[in-house]
Amino acid sequence: MPKPFKSRHATKSSLSCRRKGKVEKKQPTNPSKLSVSASAANLKAQRINEARVSRIRSRELLNAERRAHGGTDGSPRLVMFLSLGAQIDARGMRDSVLMHMGASPELCVDGPVTLLAERYKTRFTLFDAPRDLLGILDAAKVADIVVFGMPVTGADAMGETAHRLLCAQGLPTCCAVLMGLSEMAPKVAKDLRKQTTKEMETGFTAECKVFCCDTDQQLDKFCRHISQVRLKGLAWRSSVPHMLVERFTIVPADETGMVGTLRVTGYLRGENMSADQLAHITGYGNFQIRQIDYEADPVPARARHSQMEAEPAAVVAHVPNPETQMSLEGLREIDTALNEQTWPTEEELLEAERLRRTRRRRVPEGTSEYQAAWLEGVPGCYDDDNIDASDSDDNSDTELKRAQARGAAAATNPHGNTCCDHDDDNSGDDEGDESEGEAQAMELDEMMTQQQRIEERRLLLAQYRAQQAEDEEFPDEMQTPDDMPARIRFAKYRGLRSFRTSPWNPNENLPLHYGRLWRYQNFRQIQKDVLCETSRYPVLEGKFITIHIDNVPTSPFVSWNPTHPMVVSALRTHEQKISVLHFNVQRYPEFSMPIKSKDAMEVHCGFRRYVQYPIYSEYSRNCDKLKMERFFVHSRFSVASFCGPTTYSPAPIILFTLPTNEVAPRKLVATGSLMCVDPNMIICKKVLLSGHPLRIKRRRAIVRFMFFNPDDVAWFQKVELRTKWGRTGHITQSVGTHGYMKCQFDDTLKNQDTVMMALYKRVFPKLEPSNRPKRSERLQLPLAS
Repeated sequence: MPKPFKSRHATKSSLSCRRKGKVEKKQPTNPSKLSVSASAANLKAQRINEARVSRIRSRELLNAERRAHGGTDGSPRLVMFLSLGAQIDARGMRDSVLMHMGASPELCVDGPVTLLAERYKTRFTLFDAPRDLLGILDAAKVADIVVFGMPVTGADAMGETAHRLLCAQGLPTCCAVLMGLSEMAPKVAKDLRKQTTKEMETGFTAECKVFCCDTDQQLDKFCRHISQVRLKGLAWRSSVPHMLVERFTIVPADETGMVGTLRVTGYLRGENMSADQLAHITGYGNFQIRQIDYEADPVPARARHSQMEAEPAAVVAHVPNPETQMSLEGLREIDTALNEQTWPTEEELLEAERLRRTRRRRVPEGTSEYQAAWLEGVPGCYDDDNIDASDSDDNSDTELKRAQARGAAAATNPHGNTCCDHDDDNSGDDEGDESEGEAQAMELDEMMTQQQRIEERRLLLAQYRAQQAEDEEFPDEMQTPDDMPARIRFAKYRGLRSFRTSPWNPNENLPLHYGRLWRYQNFRQIQKDVLCETSRYPVLEGKFITIHIDNVPTSPFVSWNPTHPMVVSALRTHEQKISVLHFNVQRYPEFSMPIKSKDAMEVHCGFRRYVQYPIYSEYSRNCDKLKMERFFVHSRFSVASFCGPTTYSPAPIILFTLPTNEVAPRKLVATGSLMCVDPNMIICKKVLLSGHPLRIKRRRAIVRFMFFNPDDVAWFQKVELRTKWGRTGHITQSVGTHGYMKCQFDDTLKNQDTVMMALYKRVFPKLEPSNRPKRSERLQLPLAS
């Protein structure tokens, strides 16, 4: 029975008896002194907390990204509809989606249409891409989501080419709409949809989903997908300010109406922008900006914003500063006075004065000494002491010019059988002769009939194919000419002991136009600095703006096709400057025509496209030199080099043939990406001179047919020899007067072996291609793919 007077709490004596002498230990405050079980429990709690913080941060980033693309804080989502078959109407697909989102029929017009889908709480800009390669590429440059209209019979040739081009340029978030399933049986439609989904995942990405939009429920599912899907960013355009133009006006600057001010309006995407930058209109070039205005958003994300905040029609966002505005000039000025000069010594000056006084000059009879002084340099009045030296120099120059003339004549003769290397060696050496030959060729071309042009195209194509087959069978091999000395024919060539490790000064014997190119000491660091400064520009990304572009030609924009998208981008620092670009490219497997180095190509690089004459070369790892290829090879990557505007990596590149006219289709040649921007990269043309052993005695042999006079043997005596079977050697001495030579090798030579001498010459990309096209370009050599 409990006693109420007893205490309900234990006494000190009872607690001490219960502990039985045990003392409670205090928990240490230092985490390093915790026990193993306690530290493990703390680490687990820490991991749980870090995972929770990471989830919260990822959710915040995702919400911010959704608000920036189609939400309240950024530009609408750009959705492009592309038809992969001729029977699919991309315009009809876009209009059906617009009507489902609640748009009025008046919005179903040509060009991009922006609306607010209140049901999905997202803003969209919907537009359809035209069925031509240029329109598809320009539209995909700015699109956030690409919707492919897939017929049940599969994509046609145009659709497959468009797919390959988009993958090469960079494919954003995509999905497919399968058209025509409602007319099939349910089981057949289900199997076909599974097959199409597998093909799309294989050809595009695993996230590419396939939809059917025959009913309102299916349309609702498709619209909800494009409003909630996470957008895939493209690295090459995410740091470039760009815009899909929704409307534009052209204001002539003078009475002639040749040029004017172009005002383009749209949402700024990518990065912040400044009026000091240059505006680039895709396909038309670079222009300076007069000013940038903030415009009232025509489709605000929330209706209450337009009621509470009455924005003015236009607010000047930024005006360029004349001191910091980028210049349109892309080339450097050449100061020839800065060339290396050596001042003569006192002894050289005295010797020159003595020679001037003592030399004899042939002058007309009866001429006084005063009159003879004015006859300096007159033809027919020369010094007797220097007759031999001047004659020898003139003879050597005459021989070289004659050889160049023979090479130019062989290049312009379509029926000639001369080696293709003469054209390559002498191209660009004499611009006057080249321009005269091109003028004569143009006159002949104007006199030819259409049938004669077609016949000449076939002859040129046959000649190109024969040259390509010869180059594949005997790469880099060339026969030594017997009508001129080899020391003159190969005067610009040199021998290298090792192509990879032998030194070659990149500043040696540069052409004059290389002084106008821009060089960068540390291009990677410059790129990092440029990308960091774009975030500090005043015009914010996502705003609805108007850009005033000065001195734009008015003729293309007066008759602009509204179905073709107009894309305007801003150039970052140094991107208008001309340098030497190198790209890793691979040939399109279905294009089988021969392509020579320096053939004209239409280059699509990022937001820009232009015509260039690339030089193709073989990539060498861990080497500062590239070996030039006379023809663009199949089945492996090559390096395409040309002089072009500076571009920051990553940057995709697509090469097309030049179309014969505006209606003719472009043919895809190659795709690739930017490797580097470096004018110091040495591109070497390799030539192999071959000889045959006449007599062999162990490691010594007499070789013939490599040279045809002893002076050439002495000229190339220091160059190392190699054989096709792997022997190495050198020339010891000349034998006789017909170019025979004694050679010594590192091992016994075989009778069936061939002696080779490798010579290298540096080639340079052309800076400014001639406005007058070459004969093969006027005849459009690629007849068919």
